[in-house]
Amino acid sequence: MDQIPVIVTLDATTNAERVKALCESHGLTQVHALPRLGLLKGFIDQKRIADLKKVSGVRSVEKEREIQLPPPGSPVQ
Repeated sequence: MDQIPVIVTLDATTNAERVKALCESHGLTQVHALPRLGLLKGFIDQKRIADLKKVSGVRSVEKEREIQLPPPGSPVQ
């Protein structure tokens, strides 16, 4: 199983700790909660993302992406 990094967006009215526990029971690992932002970050098997989206209190699940900026002084693209 390949674990991929994901960002889970929570509903505004939900209890973040309760949803975190539910997400962990659905396979989310290495969970880092950001309750003020309404987010959870963690890793999950790509095949289980659909299950994670069905958890009560979860608004969306997205693959975490990395954005790389060019070095300072490089030409504008």
